Amino acid sequence: MKNLSFIKKIIKDKYKNKLFSPKDIIQDLSNISKNMSRITVTRIFKKLKEDGVIQLVKWRKKGLYYVPRQTSLGLLPPREKYTIETLLKAYKAYISGVALYNKWNLTTQMPTEIICVSISVNYSKKRQLSGLCVKLVPSKVRSKSLRREDIKYLQYLDALNITKIPNPDPQILSILKKKIKNLSKTKLMKISRKYYPPRVNALLGAIIEENYKNIDIQSFKKEFTCTGSIYKIPIKLTSLPGAKDWNIIAS
Repeated sequence: MKNLSFIKKIIKDKYKNKLFSPKDIIQDLSNISKNMSRITVTRIFKKLKEDGVIQLVKWRKKGLYYVPRQTSLGLLPPREKYTIETLLKAYKAYISGVALYNKWNLTTQMPTEIICVSISVNYSKKRQLSGLCVKLVPSKVRSKSLRREDIKYLQYLDALNITKIPNPDPQILSILKKKIKNLSKTKLMKISRKYYPPRVNALLGAIIEENYKNIDIQSFKKEFTCTGSIYKIPIKLTSLPGAKDWNIIAS
């Protein structure tokens, strides 16, 4: 009973707006030098679930739990923000797809599902989670050297695949030109060259060539224009006059 009350307090103090697992609680107990076996913690979780203190989310094999919110509409799961934050951390993932494009104002279309791209799993999974349709997919980038701070590069390159963006905003190129300012152009080209389609590489090259004259991009340009392939993009290219030199045309 004492152990149950102790764990219940940890959950209510620390995990009010978060998803968590028995493993998280065991780690918390270890941090304060309190030892408790996994079996004991699992039994306590079962009891807390039966009492309605916590609820199970069937996402991973062993599941994640949450403390339900008491509202006028009854008990509800954590808000979308906290659910997504937990998933991104647990799976070393980042948001892509329409949710990302909408957040960056690249489209006004609202997402019907949240795409979480993981750099740590090699399978896809789709679930209803906290009222959301969440889809976990493996990243095309499989590199042990990839760090969490590199995720912004993957998001930018995902956004350059404009054919995947529904009803792209007329100002999309201006937005993408601003987004690239604080990113290493060399790193972008390195990742894009290895993992992204030629269409993305061509658009990346055209943006860099127009706005960063000090960067030598000729070998990169030759690689993605020498085949004579034409890259059709569903936007007007008036703000990217050098697009034609990269075989990019408006479709």
